Parts: sequence; C-alpha cells; structure tokens
Amino acid sequence: MESATACSINTVPAFKYIEQVKERVSPDDYRKFLEILMEYWTKQRSVDELHGQMKLLFSNDASLLEAFERFLPKSEAGEGTKEESH
Repeated sequence: MESATACSINTVPAFKYIEQVKERVSPDDYRKFLEILMEYWTKQRSVDELHGQMKLLFSNDASLLEAFERFLPKSEAGEGTKEESH
C-alpha cells in the first residue's frame, strides 16, 4: 500500500538535495541546516521562520536556496510576512 499522503514531498529529490547541501557547505553549516529542518518538523519553527533561516544560511549560495524553496509549501510560505507589514 502506497502512502502518498503520509509525506507531502517526494523523498528521492529531497534526499538528493540534502546530499547536495552536505557536499557544498561546511560541516558546521550542514549541521545547522539539519537542526533548522528538525526544528521545523518538530513544530518549533513556522514556514516563514524556516525560510528566513535558510536565506541566512545559504546567503552565499543562491542555487541552494532556490532549490530549497521548491520544497516549501506554496500555500503557507510568505503569508505571515504580508500581514505583519500592516
């Protein structure tokens, strides 16, 4: 039985992306990347916080950030920032 609803992202591209990050950043930045993801998955960070932290982490590598943004839930990303600017 396939459980497509159990995980909203395709795991093969996600694992490939994680490997790409590991190869292109320092060990400390890779550890930080994993910590940020874990904080999001354990609901300690919102999508906006996750995105903001990744922008900082990948500020020197726009292609890693762009690839990461493809995994963000489109319906949630950026909603909070628009409302906060009022």
